[in-house]
Amino acid sequence: MDKHEEEKRVMPDGIALTTLFDPLSVTPTSDGVPTPVIRIVGVGDTGARLLGLLRNAALPRDVEQIVVNTPQAPVINRIRDADLVLLLVSTIEQDAQRAVKVIATMARLSGALVVGMLTPDVGDHADAGPLLAAYRDSFDSLIVLPSAPHESVIAKLLGAYVVAATEGLACGFQITAPVGADYLDVRATFTGTEKAHIGIGTAQGADRPRHAVAGAIEDLGSTCVQQADGVLVLVAGSRSLRLREIGAVADCIQASVASTCRTCLAVHYDARLGDVLRVTLIVASALADSTGA
Repeated sequence: MDKHEEEKRVMPDGIALTTLFDPLSVTPTSDGVPTPVIRIVGVGDTGARLLGLLRNAALPRDVEQIVVNTPQAPVINRIRDADLVLLLVSTIEQDAQRAVKVIATMARLSGALVVGMLTPDVGDHADAGPLLAAYRDSFDSLIVLPSAPHESVIAKLLGAYVVAATEGLACGFQITAPVGADYLDVRATFTGTEKAHIGIGTAQGADRPRHAVAGAIEDLGSTCVQQADGVLVLVAGSRSLRLREIGAVADCIQASVASTCRTCLAVHYDARLGDVLRVTLIVASALADSTGA
């Protein structure tokens, strides 16, 4: 190994990592449509466990899983070509937290968009302040998951983020984090839920909030939405998006779900959307044993 290569393999803070590579699925595009290269990295025991669960989930194309859990060689060679790196880690594993910050720094230096998904301690209901302070220099986007998330929740959140970051980009794209998509806490929405589903609707012109919501619900099926115990509503638009339109989306959702449904609303801006309003719904129902069934 020459000196230049050796320098690239040295990691900050004296942390070295062994990586165990397990490709999940890598599907090249044949239609010329650009697809981001995604690496999902599970760091520590919890990250590795969540990564194992994702084997059963439907993930975007060109995704590779990487487990990082013992000290030896760095992971940089496996994420150097990535467009988006998703890091899974628990906030209660101190060694894993230190390692994930190093990996995130390497990924960002290589040009990747870095999304962190954190699982907190089961009894931790603290506000966002400490988490944002701890990770603001590591991740482009931070998502706080329930302590025991269903794998489909992770997969659908990743899918929604890929759409938000890449939709409408031409070949040779460089994905960027949408404005306002830097933090999301879905603990209250998805704790105690099982299989999640995603629906996306877009609309232009008059009454576009109602039409976009209708499209997302049609994508899911009205029964799926009516039976949901948790719904995440992601609203995206350009600078033409108005506060009253966001309110109209929220009203349409509230009229479509059960009164006991836990909802979370998040908004981001994307100039590429022009006159298009996009509504993404991620819905999940309660675990059978949590309802007494």
